Amino acid sequence: MLDELDKHPEVRKMFAADFREQFIMLKERLEQVNNVFEAIAMRTESDRLKVRCFNQIQREIARRQPPVRTAPAEQPASGAVHERQAVAETAPVYHKKTKTLSKQMMLRGTKTFETKADIDAFLNELRKKLEDELEENTIIKLV
Repeated sequence: MLDELDKHPEVRKMFAADFREQFIMLKERLEQVNNVFEAIAMRTESDRLKVRCFNQIQREIARRQPPVRTAPAEQPASGAVHERQAVAETAPVYHKKTKTLSKQMMLRGTKTFETKADIDAFLNELRKKLEDELEENTIIKLV
């Protein structure tokens, strides 16, 4: 996550201290757990926190991008006689939305591979999951 913040120094200023504090609090809670089930649950909570932080970063980056506008078609000067011309409008440029997915959630459980067919089956399953998440004008970030 720090690598992502390093790419955007102005966003890093906003979030780095808060994110660090949230993970420190989670670590302190982990150090005080009384049973293994709580410790295992902390792994999932940590993963969810990581995804939430990435989503906050992406929302802020998107918020800071200039709005998408199309150029208006040129109007002829008033009183001038012009032949009708086809005006090519420029297509708007859309900023792609980033969808953050957890590797832990996408690759749940233990996998055992004995043959190439096992690997192919796993990759096909993963491909299907990713394709289900992929939408038009969307970037998938696997964290």
